[in-house]
Amino acid sequence: MNLAALTDNGHGMRPEDFFERWLVIGTESKLSDVKPVPPQDRNGLPIRPRQGQKGIGRLSSAKLGSVMLLVTKHRSANFVAALIDWRLFENPYINLADITVPTGEFDKLDEIFDELPAFCDAIAASVIDDDRGWRNGKPKVRERWRRFDEDEERTGLPPSQRILQSLKRLPFEAGHLAHWAAPGTAMLVYELDDTLRALPKSGDTDPVAEESRTRFERTLSNFVDPYGSEKDRPAFEYRADIVSANEVAGRPKTIVGAEKAIDRTQIQELEHQLEGVVGEDGIFRGRVKAFGTWIEEKVDFALPKGIAMPERADTKVGAFELFIASMEFDKKNSTHSSSEHDRYVDLASEYAGLMIYRDGLRVLPYGR
Repeated sequence: MNLAALTDNGHGMRPEDFFERWLVIGTESKLSDVKPVPPQDRNGLPIRPRQGQKGIGRLSSAKLGSVMLLVTKHRSANFVAALIDWRLFENPYINLADITVPTGEFDKLDEIFDELPAFCDAIAASVIDDDRGWRNGKPKVRERWRRFDEDEERTGLPPSQRILQSLKRLPFEAGHLAHWAAPGTAMLVYELDDTLRALPKSGDTDPVAEESRTRFERTLSNFVDPYGSEKDRPAFEYRADIVSANEVAGRPKTIVGAEKAIDRTQIQELEHQLEGVVGEDGIFRGRVKAFGTWIEEKVDFALPKGIAMPERADTKVGAFELFIASMEFDKKNSTHSSSEHDRYVDLASEYAGLMIYRDGLRVLPYGR
């Protein structure tokens, strides 16, 4: 089935948070709301740095698939839900005021799914002139959607009809969230992006699909800093599972997650290591290991002559930790035993590369 479920066990959103913040792009709530999350909403966790800034990240959910049902619940409030078809925003002939995002508050989770037909009716009314009986016939679309449908040559159904077909076939059921327990937030996504659709292996040899799977795994692997100390590592667990329609219930296949990532214990014996801090002055201070032997004295690496640290507010760089572990890939030059060398080569083929972390979570290129 062309469907994905994303869930978390955070503290969820109150109705006012959802309507005044999540549904409003470009809010400054994370900057203006300086109060820490109260203890009763932290599930025993320490105060953590806020992630994000302007709410751009929420729009990335549009990349997952065309239709999304968002459900959220705070411990002190009702369930809140919204149904969004992101393709509505692709029509350049309409204004935001012409787009409907049906929402509602609910006492129980099941009530949300009972209301889905009405949600679909509301979205359909954004596209067609008369939403009466739209499920059974071919209703007349609004003029601005007709213009968009005829705007350029396309293969397959025109945009308005793709939206209506998705609403007719919407497969969301309460059972898709059977393993999720509120409070927290959940997303059900339909008409998935090509990358997500490629994740379940079909048995066919498809290099494009294989590349999509590899990119997905590399993007999400080691999402939490595996090289920091245990005390500095955020209490954050995650995983991505695949459940096939013909698979035994309760036996999902985990393709990426915290338990499938590399960690420092696996590479702490590598023969070359660089570990320390690059200060605001640009000088590295730390330790160096070469060919299996740690240099006894501390090491300082100053900036090359002629290079100065930037001082402008928009280019200044603060201090950051640096950890590099490497090896001699030519076995005859390595201090590792043959078996150790083979094991590290296998790890390198899977995990080698530069990873950057901020507040314990991985930073990826914009839009990745």
